[in-house]
Amino acid sequence: MFGWGKNKGDNTPQKKTVHKQPLMKNNPMKRSIQSTLAQGAQSPVISFGFSAGNQAGNINAIINRTLPVMVAVSRELSIKNGIVKKYIATNSSGVTGADGLYIRPTTHTTDSDERNVAINKQLENAFYDWAEDPRAFSRCGTLDISTFQRLVERTRSIDGSCFVRVHQVKNGLPQVEIIDSMRISTYENQLLPSGNYISNGIEFDPSNRPVAYWITRYNPIMYNYTIGDRERVPAEEILHLFQQDYPTQQRGIPDVHAGTDKLKELEEFMSAAITSRKVAASAMAFITNPNSDDIDLISSDEVSYYEQDFLNPAAIVELQAGQDIKTVNPTQTTDGINEFVDKQLMLISMGLDITTQALTGDTSNASFSASKLIDKIQQSTFKTRTNALIVSVLKPLYKEWLKSAMLNNSTLSDLSFSDFNKLTEAQYVPTRQISLDPYKDLQTEVLAIENGLKSKAMVIAAMGYDPSVVMEEIEKEKKENGINPDSTNEGNQPNTDQ
Repeated sequence: MFGWGKNKGDNTPQKKTVHKQPLMKNNPMKRSIQSTLAQGAQSPVISFGFSAGNQAGNINAIINRTLPVMVAVSRELSIKNGIVKKYIATNSSGVTGADGLYIRPTTHTTDSDERNVAINKQLENAFYDWAEDPRAFSRCGTLDISTFQRLVERTRSIDGSCFVRVHQVKNGLPQVEIIDSMRISTYENQLLPSGNYISNGIEFDPSNRPVAYWITRYNPIMYNYTIGDRERVPAEEILHLFQQDYPTQQRGIPDVHAGTDKLKELEEFMSAAITSRKVAASAMAFITNPNSDDIDLISSDEVSYYEQDFLNPAAIVELQAGQDIKTVNPTQTTDGINEFVDKQLMLISMGLDITTQALTGDTSNASFSASKLIDKIQQSTFKTRTNALIVSVLKPLYKEWLKSAMLNNSTLSDLSFSDFNKLTEAQYVPTRQISLDPYKDLQTEVLAIENGLKSKAMVIAAMGYDPSVVMEEIEKEKKENGINPDSTNEGNQPNTDQ
């Protein structure tokens, strides 16, 4: 009835439905760029603790807010990232050496040199009888003095801080225990009725002096910490090692934190480079369909395209009528990879306060003079950290041992407590670094002795030996070889005076 004018055989072309590809909203590259651009506007370190009560710029506030995350990231990188793993090994080796720092007593309690030497040997033997026995030295029974030093410095570089608890054993010598830094929680800051305050897990008096450390209980079965259950340990029992960069800084910051962003950028670039090379080593193929109006690619039930996104090796595929296959061989797309990696490693090394040569161990493009200069610079950095280890850990530990040993060790019972301060004097001799030119270094020491700038004892001590023992051995060898110790080479020269 209402069908007039309708042409059933109408061949007018109909509009085809066009399906647009949706925009890729979850774009990693776009998200990364936006995050980078937003960092400047969202940086928390803007007020330095003065604007509207905002404490964002205070170093202890930053530590309180971010330390657990920083430590977690640092620990993960120390396990998974080869650069960080190499840095930690190089740092601990440079600071403590393979054998650790040697503690040699150098007391001068009497006017007799022979008596002083005898007391020093007595103290040295007694100390290493204790320090080299893991069961007597450490609470866990697995650490001696050398492994203890290496683990302390390694823990400081990863966590930013290392806490050592000295346990006083009744009627015995002390034992040491290295505490997980995360057990001293940064949560639950509070003011105490006594006027003290707890900040970042440490209790301070009004003059900012540490008086106690609050250690969280550890569950060894579930491997977790009970936040609300803490033990108060007096500061006299805790040795705290960290790199203090600010006057009021309470906890240390992981060494790797300054280079975390550069490590991430290097990892992303290397991942992109590897992907690029995988693509470049592959060949891709595209199957094209005929451009015909007779085939409706959207509504037709007939499959007119090849439904696989890859071809099996040596596959023989029969294409449908009208289809064609085209291949694409990608070319290399990542350029300048060597320059980028070198620059990133240089920036990472600067963040870690270590030279690139020491970090990578690569000497392919370094000259001898440059390598020697870099070695001197690196040894200076290690010496700073070694000094922190001596002041914060080894000296207090040696005093605690001497105090207990004079009370409980019968071999030291003849020593007087009135000379205690003199008895604590000792040399902390680091492992001698391998020299790039040992002959010239030895010539320099000889010239210093001849010109009265150094004594033989100073040179021998710097080499890691006991001067008194070395001198005694030299005199003994001269007597065995029939050489008069008082003779000189000048007496054997002929007289040429006329």
